[in-house]
Amino acid sequence: MFSESEISALDHSTKAGCLSTPALFAWKHETQDNNGWVPGGYIDYILMEKAPGIRPRYIFATMDRQERDQLRAAFKEAWLECIACGMDHQDCGVQNLVWDREKRKWCCMAFCVTWLADGEFLVHAVIS
Repeated sequence: MFSESEISALDHSTKAGCLSTPALFAWKHETQDNNGWVPGGYIDYILMEKAPGIRPRYIFATMDRQERDQLRAAFKEAWLECIACGMDHQDCGVQNLVWDREKRKWCCMAFCVTWLADGEFLVHAVIS
């Protein structure tokens, strides 16, 4: 289940003090009632820190060379911080990143597939 791996990854990164991922505040897993989208199915709620910024694919083409270089350097810093916190994000598409232009900082998101840096799965997630 996607949300199980997302919650586990956010919980792990929050406890590790990782500043390149949103902090996890709370979560809830419940069965939907008869008025839900899928009666009897599961629904998960995740309350996490809002990542300020924008997805880079919307602005990259408008950036000058200096800002693109800053973006790349900041990405390396954020990626290495995630590794240092024990996270190896395996769903590394640009759609999982948010760029804060003001702070020159990345936020990594969407942890459907994440490994611990020592090579163990954080959570076994089935993706289809």
